[in-house]
Amino acid sequence: MIKMLTWYPRSFTAAAYIALYVAFGVVLGISTGFLVSTNDFWGNWYIAMHLFDHVPESLYSGAFPAGYPFLLRAAASLTDVVAFSYLLNCACAALVLASTFWLCRRMMPGWWSVVPVILVSLYPRMFHYVFTAGADMGAVGFFTLGTAIILGQLVASRETGGRTGVYVIGGVLFGLAALWRYHALVAGVLFLVAVFAFRPGHWLRILISGVAMLAVYAPQFAINAATGHGLLETCHGINVYNLMYGVNWHRVSELPSGMSIPALIASHPLRFVVSYGGGAARLGLASIPGLVMLLRARGEPARMASGICFMFCATYALMFGMSASPRAVLLVVPISFVFAGMLAAEVTGIIRRRVPRSGNAPHIIPAVLLIAAAAMFAGRDVPKVKRIFENRNVYRRVGELVALHGVRSGMQVFATDFDIYFPAFDSPRPLYNGGWGRIAAYGYSRVYPELAVDDINDFISDCYALGIRMLVLTDESRRLSPVLHAIYSGTLNDLRLRKIGRAGRFKVFAVREIA
Repeated sequence: MIKMLTWYPRSFTAAAYIALYVAFGVVLGISTGFLVSTNDFWGNWYIAMHLFDHVPESLYSGAFPAGYPFLLRAAASLTDVVAFSYLLNCACAALVLASTFWLCRRMMPGWWSVVPVILVSLYPRMFHYVFTAGADMGAVGFFTLGTAIILGQLVASRETGGRTGVYVIGGVLFGLAALWRYHALVAGVLFLVAVFAFRPGHWLRILISGVAMLAVYAPQFAINAATGHGLLETCHGINVYNLMYGVNWHRVSELPSGMSIPALIASHPLRFVVSYGGGAARLGLASIPGLVMLLRARGEPARMASGICFMFCATYALMFGMSASPRAVLLVVPISFVFAGMLAAEVTGIIRRRVPRSGNAPHIIPAVLLIAAAAMFAGRDVPKVKRIFENRNVYRRVGELVALHGVRSGMQVFATDFDIYFPAFDSPRPLYNGGWGRIAAYGYSRVYPELAVDDINDFISDCYALGIRMLVLTDESRRLSPVLHAIYSGTLNDLRLRKIGRAGRFKVFAVREIA
């Protein structure tokens, strides 16, 4: 009875917090018109709309697996796909937080089980990807639930290993995560290897879980095979190149072709080691709570779970330290914060044992540290929210400005910003040079052709040929072309261009019609 009385208030508190968090996301989405903050969604939307272009190659993208684009394609016939994707993100965020809390309740006593939920929700990178449409939160949601139910089963049934069906479900969830983001497949393998390292006697259940994961992922294997790619082939090489040399995304056509990871490493081993060391160290921070708990935990179940957390996060860091992708950390954030919460509870317990009759004093130090972390996270989240509103207003003003001058489609606009779009137009995306779609989406450059940007006459000729009536330039134009940056900065004046206004960071120029 006492256990029930302590369970329900914490569960209610966690549920109420998750509901408020999701409600905040929904209100934010409605008030900003479900603004798409990054261009990754539009790349997936392009893939979705060209999945069945009568050639097998349209099914494959080296940047994103087929699961999310197929979902977008199905949703497009039923509803507003942007709103759908945004609200789906909010639902996936609820899944992440609920899974985190469920595992916390298995792993730690008292109200500390609520703290990791708050920290995960406010962690700046997580916060950013929750509130912009894209594939990442689906992968994080499925993966977090998979890790939670397998770890929870191990803790609850440490001798028998629990029911085989739970491992099957965990494998299915890992497979679903991998259908949204490629790296979740590797993460699933690393997690199961970590489980085997600490529970080798459960090898059959672990193997079954791995088979279930691969079975769910089988459609992507089939797509890769049908399109002439390796079963595990992706565009991950560009992440390694970006880590070592940096990528000018405005001029991806200048990147070397066929960037294999071994060849990149061999091209400059020292540069790779230095760059890789920094990336692995940053990701490796997520393994610290698991390592400390492994060394400090008193009970065998806690040591086992902490060891799995540490080994998974450490091997994940070693594997993906070679990636410059900012979202690589998302898969390890929930499990890392669970064990950070356990560490806080352990510190409290140590103080209680060493200072008897200390009342609530032992809670103060870890509570202050966790509150400071939450406040620091929130302090970085608030500017993100402000930026969303600013972008909504600026995109709207630019859209109204170009519409006032006769533009009726995004395809009549050339931009140097990858994220801007025009919701009022049937074709909301402008033309632009560069972007990851040219590397990883079939036929992308045919639909969104690049313009010659190194000579003003060639550029204007391309504008006329493609029906471009407006230029929407930012200071990022300096990374694309000296010519376009000179237009933006006002040091190059051409009678065929006329500046018609400015909104935020954007300057808008009209392309004069041929007389």
